[in-house]
Parts: sequence; structure tokens; C-alpha cells
Amino acid sequence: MVKETEFYERLGVTPDAKIDDIKKAYKKMAIKFHPDKNPNNPEAEHKFKEVSEAYEVLSDDNKRQMYDKYGKEGLKEGGFGAHSASDIFFLNNSLEEAVSLVFLEEVEDVDLEEPKIFTTN
Repeated sequence: MVKETEFYERLGVTPDAKIDDIKKAYKKMAIKFHPDKNPNNPEAEHKFKEVSEAYEVLSDDNKRQMYDKYGKEGLKEGGFGAHSASDIFFLNNSLEEAVSLVFLEEVEDVDLEEPKIFTTN
């Protein structure tokens, strides 16, 4: 069961469509709405972008699995709504900022005088 079907609907295929069917559907829609075939038609250009976005996701196995499982939200910035790779581990930017501030305070407390050279006799 898929979470969303919008991308499938854009291409006129079902969620159980094979990659060959997705490619054929995209080619047909891309030709129909291509800006070169529809000059000065903003609606066709918008449709072309929509079918291209759908094809980009559905033609890539990893992206398609993420889309099927989590919907469009799962595709945003690395999946699961994460804003960066570190969000996967910290899950909260304020925690990440707090850790950074603590680390920076420790670094600022370090004495940056000239290094002392010790010699042995």
C-alpha cells in the first residue's frame, strides 16, 4: 500500500506499474506538454514540470520506495523531513546548537599562547 498516489496520477499509471510502463507514460506526457510544442502556454509548462518531477521520483527505485512509504514528505531534503544529515542523529536543531555552543566554549577556554618547548638534558 502506498501513502500517496499523486505522482502516479500525474503520469496516468497505477502504483503497481512496471518501470517500462512509467517510462512510456512519461514519454507520452512529456511530448504532449513540452514547452517547445506549447510555446507561450504556461499551463502546459507547469504540467511538463509536474510530470518530470513525478518521473524523476518514480523512475528511481530508492526515491520511489521512499515516496511509496512516506509520500512527498519522505523526499524532502534527504527524507523523513530532515533538514540535514545531522538532523537524522540530533532530530532537533536546538540540541545540535547547544552541543556546538558547549564545544565552542571549551575551545575558547584553551590557552592559545606561544607553545612552550621542553627540552630534556
